[in-house]
Amino acid sequence: MRADYNYVHRSHNVKIGTQLIQTRLHERFSLGITRTRLHRGPARPGSYDLTAGGAPFQFTGRTNVNEYAFYAQAHDHAGPLHVDSGLRVDRYDGLSQATADRG
Repeated sequence: MRADYNYVHRSHNVKIGTQLIQTRLHERFSLGITRTRLHRGPARPGSYDLTAGGAPFQFTGRTNVNEYAFYAQAHDHAGPLHVDSGLRVDRYDGLSQATADRG
């Protein structure tokens, strides 16, 4: 979802908005090592070396990745002088979490 609001009056132009994104993740995979030079001898407990009698690592995971952005920007001019300013805040909540501010 994205929403923007623009205001224009003479030499002033202001824009504010938000953006919301959700990505649904569902992963299912397995992993096994088949290179004999990595390990010699019997498989150790929890080993993923299939050539030494180990078992594949099985992974199944499901989560939602949510991203949020809020921004404001302005453009003003008077004769030959033009001034641009803005602020943006991004938030990522998914496999990790982070916030970024850009001004």
